[in-house]
Amino acid sequence: MPFFTKSNLVDLRAEAEQLSICVEHFLYASERVVEGDYKTKGFYDNCIEKCNGRLKAIHFLMESIRQNRPVSEEELEETLPDFLNCQKNAKEKK
Repeated sequence: MPFFTKSNLVDLRAEAEQLSICVEHFLYASERVVEGDYKTKGFYDNCIEKCNGRLKAIHFLMESIRQNRPVSEEELEETLPDFLNCQKNAKEKK
C-alpha cells in the first residue's frame, strides 16, 4: 500500500498551517513588542522552538511521502541540507 495517502496529505497541510501560525505570532510580536524585554526573548525562543518542531514534522511527512514509506530518524538526518548538518555538528562539539 502506498504511503502517499490522503491522511499524510491532510497531516502535511495541518502542519504547514500550524507553522504559518507560529511565524505570524513571531512577526506580530516583533512589530509590537519593545526590544530588550526579557519576556519577549522567551516568547521569541518559544516561537522558534515551535517552528523548528513543525519544520521537523513537515520534513518527516514529505520524506515519508517521497520515499513511499515512513522514514527513520537517521534517514531524516541524512536528508537535511549540509548547512543544517554543520550547525548541528557545531552544537554537538560544544
